[in-house]
Amino acid sequence: MDYFEINNDFITEDKPISRNVSYSRRERHINEKEKMLMSKFNMGYSELVKNLVQEKYEEVFRNKRFI
Repeated sequence: MDYFEINNDFITEDKPISRNVSYSRRERHINEKEKMLMSKFNMGYSELVKNLVQEKYEEVFRNKRFI
């Protein structure tokens, strides 16, 4: 399926971005934590990651002034 966006009378292809996450043996406990968070907030994995990134971004850059 192709995704298109009309922008200033031009049609540009706008495909979704997809990324993979790899876990080593020592990081597999993170999967249980993900499952618990997904259950608590009633979200899927993708939505959880996006929300956590947005929250962290706001926390880190909230009061920063860029010169």
